[in-house]
Amino acid sequence: MKNKQIEVFSTKEQALRAIHDWKQKGYTDDNVCIFDKDEVEHRLLQEGMSVNEVQEYKKSADNGEILILVDTKDNRTTAVDHDSDTIRLHEEQLDINKRRVQAGEVQLHKEVVEEEKVVNVPVEHDEIYIKRHPVHDVAASAEAFQDDEIIRVPVTKEQIEVTKKPVVTSEIVIGKQKVQETAEVRDTLKKEEVHLNKSKDLEVREE
Repeated sequence: MKNKQIEVFSTKEQALRAIHDWKQKGYTDDNVCIFDKDEVEHRLLQEGMSVNEVQEYKKSADNGEILILVDTKDNRTTAVDHDSDTIRLHEEQLDINKRRVQAGEVQLHKEVVEEEKVVNVPVEHDEIYIKRHPVHDVAASAEAFQDDEIIRVPVTKEQIEVTKKPVVTSEIVIGKQKVQETAEVRDTLKKEEVHLNKSKDLEVREE
């Protein structure tokens, strides 16, 4: 791996921007190689990298990161007369997954309760009335005078009889449905930044 280095990028845009910068510095397509995810392990082993290092880079490729092999040997189209070194910057990114857990349960049961019901029901009964009116010119015999003459009139009334019977009044249906809502995830991430410390009279040119 002498004169060669591996760069890892999280997005395709970052990788394309880096390739553009390398070409601005004089590197050609022969110096820059983008690894296909399926060939990372084989190619890096061919380059003489250790198995442990290869596994780390393969893990990055499996996670969707983009690996680029840069040949830094001085065969660029524009000569550069100074040595360079590379600092790899890292940052944390949120990896959000979801899993289904039990939030609780609902039990539905029924019980018998009693309540007093008052119903007004119209009922009838007989009432006795007596009317007296005069009779004229009606002859009566001597036998008409009797002490034991009795008239019996039956008196009736309606009596309420109450019975109970069960009836179905309603049906209860219980089920569940999925409802989607948005949950806010908040966390603090770390990232690396580069700060340049230089001598007072030293001039540094950024490319």
